[in-house]
Amino acid sequence: MKNYNILIVEDDFTSLQVIKKILEKENFSVIPVDNVDDAFSILEREKIDLIISDWMMPNIDGIEFLFRLKATTENPPPVIIVTALTSEMAKDYALQSGAADFIDKPINIERLVSSIYNILEKNNKEQLRDLPNFSPPFIPICFLSGNGGTKVLTDILHALNNLNENVVFAIIQQGNKFLIDSIAQQITMVLSKEVIIPEQNIIPRSRNVYIAPYDFHMFFNNKWELVLDKGPKENYQRPSAEPMFRSLANFFGEFTIVVVLSGLGSDGYQAAHQIKAKGGYIICQDPSTAIAPSLPKSFITQELAPIVTTPEEIPFAIQNLIEKIKIGANKKY
Repeated sequence: MKNYNILIVEDDFTSLQVIKKILEKENFSVIPVDNVDDAFSILEREKIDLIISDWMMPNIDGIEFLFRLKATTENPPPVIIVTALTSEMAKDYALQSGAADFIDKPINIERLVSSIYNILEKNNKEQLRDLPNFSPPFIPICFLSGNGGTKVLTDILHALNNLNENVVFAIIQQGNKFLIDSIAQQITMVLSKEVIIPEQNIIPRSRNVYIAPYDFHMFFNNKWELVLDKGPKENYQRPSAEPMFRSLANFFGEFTIVVVLSGLGSDGYQAAHQIKAKGGYIICQDPSTAIAPSLPKSFITQELAPIVTTPEEIPFAIQNLIEKIKIGANKKY
């Protein structure tokens, strides 16, 4: 099944978390924000399949959001309005304003899930963004690293230093500015090339290494450029792996290789399902070898079915997948 991106716009933290948990149980990729300005920021850089918006919000309410969305966005995604206003008059007004559905609070879970599936099915042909019918200009290899992952990451890149393939390395590193800057310096010392903290909308060069700067999300756009974005934190982090992974699924699909190393939490786990659904590959450091095993451990599920191996074997796993991708591309394209 296709993994859909659903944007939740809700200023009440409890309601936001309730809806988020409902959708994550259905395996949707969820992007939560608590105001309309952040919602428009997300819509500028992400492909959103459906929006769930509260009606009663400060400054700009859900109905005004609907009007602005239709006025400023070409082919806007469908919007479900959720609200404590339960009158028929309120429902009629929301639907006449362009809402795809109107759902009362407290939310009936079955009603919400059923509505989402019905709307997505109805809009499937318009909302699907297929991969181009040609291969991308390079194979992206994205590393997600956190606590305890620096040494492993450096060793892997050193082992791949002489790799003569059309690949681009991207790094999402958990941590503060000092840590990210120092990791870039450490990697530069062991490689024959500089680790680049990119500028806005650069076209990556083959075999170069790009690391997301502190406090910016980094991801690819539909022109295969690297984008930096100050959008809302995801999983309490910026940079987060979620925007990068979603872009890899959307624009690279089966050409994607993701490597998850030692770290904390489960950042990137949601969008990893999109990568897997599009035919991409996930490699996880064996948690028993990780200083902080929770990050790679969170990706080791039956649905994601990653390649789990030791740090020493990860470079060979990457090279094997590159060959597999090249063979598949030659047959297909």
